[in-house]
Amino acid sequence: MEEDDSERPLTEEEDQERLVQELRKAQRVARADERARRESRSKDNVITCRLDDQALDALDTLVEAGVRSTRAGAASWLIGVGLEANRPLLEELTQTVAEIRRLRHAAAYRAQRFTRRDQDTPEPADQPDHNHATDQPSRRPRWRSER
Repeated sequence: MEEDDSERPLTEEEDQERLVQELRKAQRVARADERARRESRSKDNVITCRLDDQALDALDTLVEAGVRSTRAGAASWLIGVGLEANRPLLEELTQTVAEIRRLRHAAAYRAQRFTRRDQDTPEPADQPDHNHATDQPSRRPRWRSER
């Protein structure tokens, strides 16, 4: 009668190979877990967009290659990579947009004051500056004296 392999003790080489395989499996699980944690981080925003065939093929390639498991995950990953690669430009644009918002708010405030003056309505006393981006009153710069 033949000896059952499951009953036979493993040789040292077989035992090492089994350990290596278990370690590799544990590493794959850990990498997948880490990737899932990164992907799940604050993704509460949903957008819909249209893609041309080339962009859709790129997403499908990323999914087939295992970079991401879904088209949505691949699209999100590509957007993140694009944002990171263009961080200096985006920081400059953010500052410019903040300045545009400030100027737009200042123009609206001046127009409102002008309209009130024409209507002979009382003007509010000392209207504070306002930060449109945070919808909070802005602090006056320290170098500016209060009069």
